[in-house]
Amino acid sequence: MQELERIILCCSEAQTQEYQIFVDELKSQKDCVFLDDVDPNDFRDSDCHIVLGGDGSLNYLLNQTNRENSKVIYFPTGTANDFARGLNLTQIEPQTSLLETIWKGAPRLKIPVWKCNERFFINTLD
Repeated sequence: MQELERIILCCSEAQTQEYQIFVDELKSQKDCVFLDDVDPNDFRDSDCHIVLGGDGSLNYLLNQTNRENSKVIYFPTGTANDFARGLNLTQIEPQTSLLETIWKGAPRLKIPVWKCNERFFINTLD
């Protein structure tokens, strides 16, 4: 398993403010950029995407990167979190101390991606 190299953070401004300590620690410890600051032609296979949010944030990431096989660490911090609930994901507080453990040891899920009207989306199959 490769090491965490560049982290691309996908979260709303409200999530950034709510988890400002996590975001600041992340930026001080790792090569970390916000999703909207990355050139669409500069996504790398080694990138780790961290999502703070819910279904909308995950779908936003999907439509900005337009890539298969993206590596995502997902902290379900959104309003409804239907996707996380459908996968029985436990909500945990985003902490930089957890990232290496999650990156190296968490189960990896392949999530189907669908396309409708030129937009990509994910959903669970209940």
